[in-house]
Amino acid sequence: MAVKKKRIARDANAALRAARAVQLRTQGLTYEQIAAECGYSDRASAWNAVQGELSRIVAEPVDILRKLEMARLDEMLAAIWPKVTHKPEPLDGSEDEDERKAKRRGADLFAIDRAVAIMERRAKLMGLDMPTGAGALAGVVIVRQYGGLNPSEV
Repeated sequence: MAVKKKRIARDANAALRAARAVQLRTQGLTYEQIAAECGYSDRASAWNAVQGELSRIVAEPVDILRKLEMARLDEMLAAIWPKVTHKPEPLDGSEDEDERKAKRRGADLFAIDRAVAIMERRAKLMGLDMPTGAGALAGVVIVRQYGGLNPSEV
């Protein structure tokens, strides 16, 4: 009887550790960090725990993870947006050369590039992009009528 109680306690502890491992993974920690935090022997054990826990969870957490990713993307975009939309400041004549360069500098091109990448990731995550490539028109039939001819007469 004591063996069963010990087994149940270990399983409950394993479930708690696995749940914590999933939580840490959603926060962006590596499997090495998860292993150290949750007491797994190595990153493979942490990976197995996370994957095992995720396989028990069906559709609801996918929506939660999608919302989490959207929140992360929103936060990233908000952090760089001032650099993306920065407008050059007017010169008043009292600036030295460095101040003039700083005031004339407009939007940061690298920040714009990162913003576009974040926006592309968001569109992909939300399924907003139109499909491209050979499969984009799969199953689509295009019918044209030429010069007054009826397609059934051709």
